[in-house]
Amino acid sequence: MKKILIVFLLTSASVVHGQRFTGGLLAGLNVSQIHGDTQGGYHKAGAAGGVFVKTDFRENWGGMLELRYNEKGSGLLMDDGTLILRLQYIEVPVMVTYDIFEKVQPQAGVSIGYLFRQVQREGGIVDPIDDFNPIEVAACLGAEYKISENLGVNIRYAISMIPIWQQFPGATSTRNLEAAYNDVISFAIYYRFGR
Repeated sequence: MKKILIVFLLTSASVVHGQRFTGGLLAGLNVSQIHGDTQGGYHKAGAAGGVFVKTDFRENWGGMLELRYNEKGSGLLMDDGTLILRLQYIEVPVMVTYDIFEKVQPQAGVSIGYLFRQVQREGGIVDPIDDFNPIEVAACLGAEYKISENLGVNIRYAISMIPIWQQFPGATSTRNLEAAYNDVISFAIYYRFGR
């Protein structure tokens, strides 16, 4: 058993040593809506920011792991004013990347997020709310355009794969929907340290 463990550790160390990892910072803007509410359109803008690590698996294929703050939600235009739902998440997107051209890199993956703050603002009144699911799992699809070796711009579409809010049978709610999903388009600048 000891020999197997030693062989595994030595093999793992050589594989990790052979990998090329790069990391950096990202900052951007989200436009979002809640799919399933009574309003359509990306009426809610929010901040995005975080850190990332990238590596290459083989020719043209790679992977990226992020730790990201994302502000999502919805802006509902009501007869008596505007209702803003602000949902703040800490997320861990895991993306697979593929270099098609020298400067263009499509990306696809999944993101797991934790909802740490949720507020509703109606007119000038801000109310904390607590009826959204604390965990979000989202499918992500996007692309990065490399401006230089260290700088890139990214656009990403993400949609919840499980409801962020759901009307359960027999429950009463002021929300006029059965299930809701985050629907987000994100624009970000990625800065890589060293290259």
